[in-house]
Amino acid sequence: MPGKIYFKGAGLVSAIGHSVAETLASIEQERYRPSTINIEQSTGPLTLPYFTINQPGLSAGVDRLYEIIDRVIQQALEEAKLTTEQLQCAGLFVGSTSFDMFKCEIDLKQSSCTNHDIASHTPPFNRLTHYIQKKYAINGPVFTFNTACTSSANALMYAAELIRRGDICHALVLGLEFYNEVTALGFSGLSLISSNGMRPFDQHRDGLYLGEACGALIISAEPEDPGFAYVSGANIGDNYSITASNPDGNTIQTVIERALSQAHIKKEAISIIKTHGTASLSNDEAEAAGLSRVFGTATPPIVTLKPFMGHTLGACGINELILFYSALRKKSLITFPSKIADEFSLRLANRADIPDKGYYLLNYFGFGGNSTALIIANA
Repeated sequence: MPGKIYFKGAGLVSAIGHSVAETLASIEQERYRPSTINIEQSTGPLTLPYFTINQPGLSAGVDRLYEIIDRVIQQALEEAKLTTEQLQCAGLFVGSTSFDMFKCEIDLKQSSCTNHDIASHTPPFNRLTHYIQKKYAINGPVFTFNTACTSSANALMYAAELIRRGDICHALVLGLEFYNEVTALGFSGLSLISSNGMRPFDQHRDGLYLGEACGALIISAEPEDPGFAYVSGANIGDNYSITASNPDGNTIQTVIERALSQAHIKKEAISIIKTHGTASLSNDEAEAAGLSRVFGTATPPIVTLKPFMGHTLGACGINELILFYSALRKKSLITFPSKIADEFSLRLANRADIPDKGYYLLNYFGFGGNSTALIIANA
């Protein structure tokens, strides 16, 4: 059994809450409707549903991004109670698909750049990590991850392995995603935005809603009692398609079985599965097929989280992990009440499925064929 890496403190700002507690409360009180965004085009404005962070007191533009990042880091630090010295030698790991792309869009709209200028001056992914590193005096290793929707899940997995190796004692892992036109137009162009509500694994599903969110998680080898911990993870690539995993579930089966093997547990040990659950036709089909390949007719009950705050893309690894284990810690469970299609041998989890202690599987799948499975546990 690999050594567990404990979750010491978490912070979250989403479209439905200033913190982890507020986000959970909004879900419990069924306050999770998306707002809308308008994109000006030559053919006229395009209006799309979008879970945007519209909270009072936040600045506009780029300052808003840094305020949200600072807020989630402060929340995580307050719960983790790290000393200044511990934070200074911690590692920093950030996962996102867009980082500060929206800043680039603002800059370009205010400039007279040619297409050549734009291509020649692509901004680096490390501007945000430089800001965090400097503000919080972090002197440990710093990494950014841009692997589509698995970005922050992979950041967590990598951070945990560096702690296990003894390279660092603590790690600050962030998942962040903020609205930008490139992403919104890309998903709209692929016809992946839902027109009638996001319902994962539902027979009438027709796509997803995108969302903004930022989450921070501090992890450590120091035990937390009682607490949740990372046990193992696996990541593989699938060259079946640029936008989807193999629909036969083979890739998803492989990554889950590797995570189970590295955790040194049998599939029967898994109590609940946090699905990726994008509510798109092909992704839900592939995930259901992969789960069936691994668990057969005994697939553990599932949880789906994206309908509550949107698909936060590269940030969903950390954001959904925080929501999932925080709800379990309260002995509650949040899952969107889809009507599971008859073609899927799946069942939504309920409170009766929560064990006193157990192992949990969390799935994340991204464009480019990147697939990640994490296993966490509570003691």
